[in-house]
Parts: sequence; structure tokens; C-alpha cells
Amino acid sequence: MNSIGNNAFAGCEFLESITIPDNVTSIGEYAFKESGLRSITIPHKVNSIGQEAFYNCSGLTSVTILGSVADIAILRSKTAAA
Repeated sequence: MNSIGNNAFAGCEFLESITIPDNVTSIGEYAFKESGLRSITIPHKVNSIGQEAFYNCSGLTSVTILGSVADIAILRSKTAAA
């Protein structure tokens, strides 16, 4: 697995944490949309994060990026936009 696909974990409200494998290079659009994710660490090899990958993750309080993501779309939630 080299990528987390579009909508892969969308709506997984009980998903609070995830360990992304070191070989993942991209996170798709809306990958964690409206999930219960609270924190996430993005591994070194991830170089792109799709549009609104974390849309409406209202419990997400910590995002750690270990590498340098070359292409990152806007990270927002309904709460942040209000």
C-alpha cells in the first residue's frame, strides 16, 4: 500500500488514531472526512495530502508532519470555518 485512497476512512466516527505505514506517499481527498480522528502523525515519505483530507474532523487537535509535504490541500473543519 503506497497511498490512502479518497474517502478511505470517511465517516469512521470511532476511528480515533491510526498508524500510517512508513511506505505511504500520499493521502487522498476526504480520506478521513468526518472521522473521529484525534491526532495523526504523517510519515516522512508522504509528499501529498488531498483536498479536505481531514474535513470536519472536529476532534482532531494534533497533526505532526515528520517530512516535508510538497503538495498539501487546505485542512479545515466546519468548526474552523465558522
